[in-house]
Amino acid sequence: MVKNKFKLFFIFVLLGLCLAGLNAKEIVLKKGGSKLFKTSQEITAAFVSDPKILDYKIISQHQIIIYGNDLGTGSVKVFGKANALLLEVNVSVDSTKEGLEELAKLIEAKLPDSTIKIDKLALPDEIGYIISGEVPDEGSRDIAYNMAAAALGVELEKIEKKPLPTNATSQRTNSDGENDDDPLKFLTRYESELLVDHLKIKLNPQVNVKLIVADVEKNLISKLGIDFNSGTAAIPIVQMGQFLNFSQFNFLAVVDALQDDQSAKILAQPNLSVMSGESAKFSVLGQYTPITNSVTYGGQAVSSPGTAKDYGISLTIQPKVYSRDKIVVRISQEVSNIQSIIERNGASAANLKKRQAESVIQVADGESFIIAGLLDEKDNESVRSVPFLGDIPFLGALFRKSSITRAKQELIVIATINLAKPVNKDVFIPTYQSRNIAESFFAMPYKRPKAEKQEIKKFLQNVGFVK
Repeated sequence: MVKNKFKLFFIFVLLGLCLAGLNAKEIVLKKGGSKLFKTSQEITAAFVSDPKILDYKIISQHQIIIYGNDLGTGSVKVFGKANALLLEVNVSVDSTKEGLEELAKLIEAKLPDSTIKIDKLALPDEIGYIISGEVPDEGSRDIAYNMAAAALGVELEKIEKKPLPTNATSQRTNSDGENDDDPLKFLTRYESELLVDHLKIKLNPQVNVKLIVADVEKNLISKLGIDFNSGTAAIPIVQMGQFLNFSQFNFLAVVDALQDDQSAKILAQPNLSVMSGESAKFSVLGQYTPITNSVTYGGQAVSSPGTAKDYGISLTIQPKVYSRDKIVVRISQEVSNIQSIIERNGASAANLKKRQAESVIQVADGESFIIAGLLDEKDNESVRSVPFLGDIPFLGALFRKSSITRAKQELIVIATINLAKPVNKDVFIPTYQSRNIAESFFAMPYKRPKAEKQEIKKFLQNVGFVK
């Protein structure tokens, strides 16, 4: 019986402590500020955890004033008759609290559809802050963070994001011959350990890039009415980083011309999707392994392979979406091929010819652009002669015809940028009923069922990146 009474007493004590904790109030005071509290019962005593930070004054039987002496945190407990806890207040004396709220409201006014919150952090020997909330896009995120840092007097450091290499063997060099891996300026962020970034983008956008990489003769470029030197053209085009947007009609005309003309060769048509701020890479590579030396052991030649070298096509894209009308894209392309193979004393090596270009452009959703300017010039010499007579020394020149043809190839990249959106779960491929052999042979008209037409129409409306 005694044990049960003790258990009940212990439970009531725990409940009282829990209720007291739940009833504790949280307030923020400025240094030198005060706040009045009223109680329903008569106040008999009060306790303050740290008199250096907090103090109080009982002004009547049912009223008490709490005020802050210095920066810091503490608590005040107010008791009534029979030592009953009437009030518990947890106080934070911070002069910047209201200023942080005003700063957050100022940023929200600058960036519509944003919710910003700025809190103070307790760091060792330093004052830090944390900015959180939601912003609509990447550009708003940078603006909010930079505004908060400037208002709080936080010095920012440059955080550079290195681009992906074009392939395993390529390496860019500057004019001094030194390694040149300059970061992308548009992907560079400015951050500080004293301002923690917890901002979230409501919907992190994804970018779809449709690319066509083609090797085109200068003759075909002239047929298309494109002049790279002047920068103007019947079909707008760019030269090494300069670009002009063009309509979908002209874009399709260029693609059709590349596909139909024999003097153009489409090297790749990748379709890449990547999240904003990240990188995507497309490669079609082969490998050539040189033979470094050949040693004879016991009458048999033994070859030693060297380091394999990649050659082929490589594309890297890195987009960053600031808004629907401002998408900044870095695109780098490289085409390499084996120009010649040298063999000597059992060893072999290959001369690789590389063409590289990098561009950073700004487009809107759905716009296209063309990048060009990588030239490759070849001289082909051919000799035609009358059999036997053309082989006669000196006199054979009368029966021979020689010609030298100079061919200029130019690498161009056509790209279309679109913001990608996820599709519904119930997307399905429409059914298709093909004609039989007899219907095809007699060219009988095929009438597509109405239900099939509706399926195809619905499929085309809901699926695909390009509208």
